[in-house]
Amino acid sequence: MMLFPSRIASLLAVGLFSTILPPAFCAAKKTEIVLPFRNVQGEIVVSFALNGHKGMNFLMDTGSGASVLDTAAATAAHVKILPLAAPQWQSPAGPFAPTQAAPRAKIIGYGLMLHDNLVVGDLQNLQKRLDIPLAGIIGFDFLGQLPFLVNYSTNTITIFPEKPQGIEVPLEPPIPHEFNGSVICLSLELPDGRQVKAHLTVDTGSTEGLTLHAPFVQKYGLKPPTQAKVVSETSYSGNYNAIPGVVPALLLGNLRVEDLQTLYDVTPVGVAGSEPIDGEIGYKILSRFHVFVDAPHHVVVFEPASAR
Repeated sequence: MMLFPSRIASLLAVGLFSTILPPAFCAAKKTEIVLPFRNVQGEIVVSFALNGHKGMNFLMDTGSGASVLDTAAATAAHVKILPLAAPQWQSPAGPFAPTQAAPRAKIIGYGLMLHDNLVVGDLQNLQKRLDIPLAGIIGFDFLGQLPFLVNYSTNTITIFPEKPQGIEVPLEPPIPHEFNGSVICLSLELPDGRQVKAHLTVDTGSTEGLTLHAPFVQKYGLKPPTQAKVVSETSYSGNYNAIPGVVPALLLGNLRVEDLQTLYDVTPVGVAGSEPIDGEIGYKILSRFHVFVDAPHHVVVFEPASAR
């Protein structure tokens, strides 16, 4: 659950940079590019060079609207960090007001270059949870610029892949003043048999299965099992408490996805208090599929991993 306001790096730079450019994700050629990744507790970790310093770990997080460099890693890589003079940004997630940016940072690898107006922040909580050094998070502001395929079977991300055969779901348009990772609308079957629509982030930054935000849980009167224990989720934007819940099925086109490991957010603050976005589907569901995300064409395709 690593969600941030879309394009926040550009929005918060007002007053600092004379020309505001969206973050750029450039490929040398529009041919297939394969990025091997390490699966670290369900997180996708890819090695890139940061300003020429090789072998630095980055999370590939479709649930994060903004890309963030870790303060210590940026300093170690001699990235020039500038103060960011910007008003505090408020949302249902609460304030997110980074004070530093790296306008000349370059993340390079596999024929790709990511650059322009990166936010800088402390990723210490994530590093502790994953027990690895972490240089940054590559969010949907970059990942949404090119079509890509996540294959958990081979631990690869393919840029410019051949479009797989599978279940196509439209990618939702950005929600004003919201987190805006890769959001889709699916049907959930609730314990009482009702089928309801839910706006869910396809979140490669979540190690869980299905997480439902507190407003959604309250709206439909969802109750956790008796004596369910509170668990804590850690992300860059904070810690969130949740309780194991029960959702019998997620309906993906004509496919009924069952055995969902579900969490109900119980504290309606931060990301867990979002109302326009009802929750996330993470690794424990996504790993059952090859997931193709093509934001330029507004589509996500789920190909069952057993299909190949």
